[in-house]
Amino acid sequence: MNEITLDQFLENESIFTRIQTLNPYPFFDQMPPLDMDIHLSMFYGERVIYPKMIKYDLDDLARLINNVHQSKWENLIKVYELDISKGETRTIDEQKQGSTINTGANTRTHNVSAFNTEDLIADNSDIDSSTNTVNNDDTRLLTESKNSLQAIFNNLLLTQKLNIIETVVKDTASYLTLDIY
Repeated sequence: MNEITLDQFLENESIFTRIQTLNPYPFFDQMPPLDMDIHLSMFYGERVIYPKMIKYDLDDLARLINNVHQSKWENLIKVYELDISKGETRTIDEQKQGSTINTGANTRTHNVSAFNTEDLIADNSDIDSSTNTVNNDDTRLLTESKNSLQAIFNNLLLTQKLNIIETVVKDTASYLTLDIY
């Protein structure tokens, strides 16, 4: 049986691009999939592929790697954040003030007809006046929270981000290669 190294197995292929297609983890913004492939090749490229892996399609292997390590990789991001429930928070304190004053006056004259004349004669009149004041003072406090792995990952220190990326690359290499090192 011929031994195939990880470099030979992944020649001109990208395992991390396939993983990113399955789940766009936030660490791919820090180090793009092609750079992660180079990192995998530099540090683990000489390792021998587990012989049974050769018969499987790279897309299937990427799906399996993602399924096995998905919760671990997500938890690595969450573990560094003390209060995960907060995520990204935006607070808006809004105060709105306004007054409306409506003033109106109305005069109604009641006319009656007179004997032997075509003109109407004023009998009595009603005079109405009103003032309506509406006060629209309002205070509203709005707090909006977003929970996302991306928000948590963006708030991590660079060393924490690199530790996560290193763990992802090592997990991928360990899944595909023999543990004889």
